[in-house]
Amino acid sequence: MKSRISFSNYYVRNGIAYLITIVLGVLTFIDKSHPFTGKRFLAASFYFTFVFFWVVFHNRILVQKLLLKKKVIYYILCILLVYLIWYPVAVIASRNADLPVDPVNELFIYIIFTTLGVSIFLSTKYLLEQKKFYQTSLLKREMEIQQLKSQLNPHFLFNALNNIYSYTLHSNKFGNELILKLSELMRFILASAERNKINVEEEIKFIENYI
Repeated sequence: MKSRISFSNYYVRNGIAYLITIVLGVLTFIDKSHPFTGKRFLAASFYFTFVFFWVVFHNRILVQKLLLKKKVIYYILCILLVYLIWYPVAVIASRNADLPVDPVNELFIYIIFTTLGVSIFLSTKYLLEQKKFYQTSLLKREMEIQQLKSQLNPHFLFNALNNIYSYTLHSNKFGNELILKLSELMRFILASAERNKINVEEEIKFIENYI
């Protein structure tokens, strides 16, 4: 089965996000006082690849499995433990890029990326849920329209109008009454299409008008 290339596709969405992260991350490693070398590019790619996968892990595992299930203590412990990995990664990347690293500044970057990542995650989740809701509503509306079309059989309507017309040709005695009953039939069909249940009395009245 071919996967659709769209915003709803998890892998496509994260692939684009990864490329954007790498491009913007490499730009932050550009320093006018030092030439931008292949070594610095690899260091930037290494650092921001780690950042990206940390954000994905944080959103998919820590937020959904711990924070949203109110396991706050475990969540905080994981956040603290991951920083013990984050900082050495930042040191390795900075040394290979010939850039200084500050513990306080790196902690601030850690908090910023984590907060930004979860904000994007929750926003994306909300948008996808809204899209799914509107698609479901649209599908339900289309099904209702199809059901209504199947109920409003044009052959029945044409036959009913022809019968009324034949009555009015001979006598107008029953013409008004038949038109009124046909109107009640149509009103019932339109109203019932928007309801989940129908009263027995209404159904019997419908059959009587049809007969």
